[in-house]
Amino acid sequence: MKRNILIIMALIAIVCFAGSGLLAADPILGEWKTISDKTGKMSSIVLIFEKGGKYYGKITKLTEDPDAICTKCTGKKKDQPIKGMVFLWGLEKDGNEYEDGKILDPDNGKVYYCNMELVDGGKKLEVRGSLDKWGLAGRTQTWLRK
Repeated sequence: MKRNILIIMALIAIVCFAGSGLLAADPILGEWKTISDKTGKMSSIVLIFEKGGKYYGKITKLTEDPDAICTKCTGKKKDQPIKGMVFLWGLEKDGNEYEDGKILDPDNGKVYYCNMELVDGGKKLEVRGSLDKWGLAGRTQTWLRK
């Protein structure tokens, strides 16, 4: 009888924690459709994941040229396939914002500072790549939850 009561209490605690959001996944995690700020069309699917308290983005699908390689990249990413590439790294969460990361633009091979913010109830992600850490000189894309 004691065992049954303990099991019931444990189940109630799990339901309470899940309902409070303590067991909920971070809302930035998962797949996002990237929309080109130049063409307005979907250009890729990105998987955002967390590792060691930091957030990363990996390109899982390209819409234009699925076999494209990063010819303008430098270092280890030079001439590597863009599909499968971790091109976003080091973001740290601060509320609905993710800061102090870096993002690689495979079109030009350059690495920029990156900040992100969830908007529209988590349905959209505003991604800002910039030359400076504060985001003053750069551009913003809006990604859509897949």
